[in-house]
Amino acid sequence: MRTRDKILVVVILALVLAIGLIMCLREGGGPGNRERSAFPNIKVAVQYRYVTDGGVMNRSVDDVIETFKDLGVDFIFQGWMTQKPCPDRCSDLPPRKAEKCKLLGRSYEHLRMAISKIKKELPNIIFCGGTQAEFLY
Repeated sequence: MRTRDKILVVVILALVLAIGLIMCLREGGGPGNRERSAFPNIKVAVQYRYVTDGGVMNRSVDDVIETFKDLGVDFIFQGWMTQKPCPDRCSDLPPRKAEKCKLLGRSYEHLRMAISKIKKELPNIIFCGGTQAEFLY
């Protein structure tokens, strides 16, 4: 498969997923006998990659939470992205990689702590992670 064809497949996949999400949100969560209130009424959605990247961006999770509060965010899209396996804890890695992991906030331990803080302050917010589609082929 040529590079151009791969890119086309990824774009089509992304469009299908986006359209599916839009339809799901408009129809109250998808097919079935669920009531419209089964899926929350989302008014403000943001794409915010890596809520754990504070070491790089000089921004704490508390700063991120304040941003979400200021914007009135209901849904965080791609709040965590990964394209390869990541460790449960940075300390599971060799020292050099562990240092980079800590700076970037790229362990599941970082993610657990960030989501816990976010949900404590904003209990009704929906957090969505993701993977970059180009890494699926």
